[in-house]
Amino acid sequence: MSRVLRNKFFGLNHTTPQTHYRAAHVPKNLSEGKNMVVKVQLPYNLVMNRPEPGAGPLFVYNKKRDFVCQIRREDGAAAYDHISSVIATKGVGGAKAYFAAELKRRDELVIKVSEVLAEQPF
Repeated sequence: MSRVLRNKFFGLNHTTPQTHYRAAHVPKNLSEGKNMVVKVQLPYNLVMNRPEPGAGPLFVYNKKRDFVCQIRREDGAAAYDHISSVIATKGVGGAKAYFAAELKRRDELVIKVSEVLAEQPF
């Protein structure tokens, strides 16, 4: 039903790829030491219309969105607070920033927070 409505009222005739959904997933062809550029976004408070560090997880993904994950504060408060402060002070609009990162293993992503990259087209 939603596809019919989407096609009829909005003129859209394609579905959203699974890789664009926010659920965590790792590339299928994962190799040790995969380097990539990631976008890290602070949680956004829609009522206050501004980013709100600490209000939820940080959203992390690459341009293709074949890598998507979240960084929760309860998993490492010091690291969460550090990357949040870097994004708030040096990021685009204080809401998001782009970083070089290395996916070491399925469950280990190293984000190079020391260098904020220029805004990327994603």
